[in-house]
Amino acid sequence: MVQEMPGLADTYPFCTYSLTSFKDIPDPSNRPARFIDVIGTIDMVSDIVPVQSIYQTAASNTRTIILKDILGNELRLILWGEHALEFDAEAVRAMGAKEPVIAIFVGTLPKMSHGVKSLSGSSACRWYIDEDIPDINLFRERLGPQFVPLAAYVPTGLGAIIPRVFEAPIEKTTQELNDDDPFVDMECQLHQVRWVGQEIEAIVSDPLCLRTSPVYKVLVCMALTSCLVPVVSSAAMNHMKSLSVS
Repeated sequence: MVQEMPGLADTYPFCTYSLTSFKDIPDPSNRPARFIDVIGTIDMVSDIVPVQSIYQTAASNTRTIILKDILGNELRLILWGEHALEFDAEAVRAMGAKEPVIAIFVGTLPKMSHGVKSLSGSSACRWYIDEDIPDINLFRERLGPQFVPLAAYVPTGLGAIIPRVFEAPIEKTTQELNDDDPFVDMECQLHQVRWVGQEIEAIVSDPLCLRTSPVYKVLVCMALTSCLVPVVSSAAMNHMKSLSVS
């Protein structure tokens, strides 16, 4: 049974969080005990950057935000998917041209990219920008008169999120792949292997130029595994054979 309790709406909190200082954000290599909530001024905001891993069928939208704490320490926060689109970058930039933009981000997780600690915001992430919240008001009071207009962020340097979208895999047989490749003894990097009927489907690419080389989807008949020697490394070959045994 649901019972109405009049008057509770006036005392129900607008938002709940537990702020963590930038220096106390836990090591991303360990599973966090809870989500991370932070407060800071929004110093820079990037445009939408599409990013796709080699295992994804489509790219994910990302938006990078640079936060600063009261001491001026910077922290990179990356919004993913729909959250990257929902964040109103133009409105925030317009606000940041006149005064500091103070925000609380809740429901983030610590991540490490190229040795740089950052936060990742996806489905659980929410933000409160220049709201009439005690912690935001106190942060503004402590901030003092210093003010630098908010800037557009162009991702560069270590840990930066840069555009990366892969084309759909090109379907070729091992013989077609060998015919296209003048380097008969070249080994390829194996990314994914699975059974497709009586054949094995392997996703491979050139390990020396992974970012620029095509990604190939190769169907391999296990009765013709000897033809794989020029295509994949011995470790990949052994992995394929183990699949046929298991």
